[in-house]
Amino acid sequence: MGLDMFLEREKKLYYHSRNLYPIPGEEPNPHKLPDFVNTEECIIRQEVAYWRKANQIHAWFESLGSDELDNCQRIRVGIEQLEELKTLLDGILQRLEKQVGNLDKFFKDYDGEWRAESELLSYCQENLPTTDGFFFGSTEYDKGYFHDVLFTSKKLKVILSQEDANDYKYFYYAWW
Repeated sequence: MGLDMFLEREKKLYYHSRNLYPIPGEEPNPHKLPDFVNTEECIIRQEVAYWRKANQIHAWFESLGSDELDNCQRIRVGIEQLEELKTLLDGILQRLEKQVGNLDKFFKDYDGEWRAESELLSYCQENLPTTDGFFFGSTEYDKGYFHDVLFTSKKLKVILSQEDANDYKYFYYAWW
């Protein structure tokens, strides 16, 4: 049990299908194309990001709506909002790098107890606060918090850099 979070993208595709059945009373002719053409609609939905108990990311998405997100309620997220989140996350990561030095080394090698310094902590609390909830995970501003920030930043970089990123509608939902 816990907070499972998803970002999906979807796109409507249209295609034409031909009625391949003969008109009643006509002999089937495999060489004749039928005149009747249907326009069909197909929605392609793809999961582009998944998080587990990244409650600060959930709180950010929740802040986009006027009400609390209900369990499994999908909300539309604009590409501009994803860019805004990416900018926010990169700002946090820059401040973290100021405190710890090399981020790769920090995430790879550091196993001990670690806490954010007051300037970084204040920035995170103000701009990307944690939120508590039933099985929502830790509300500490620790290495796990910053790992979720880094993971989300990397995912958004991939999503936003795709040539066809603007051709999709994006949706967020959480399940707990």
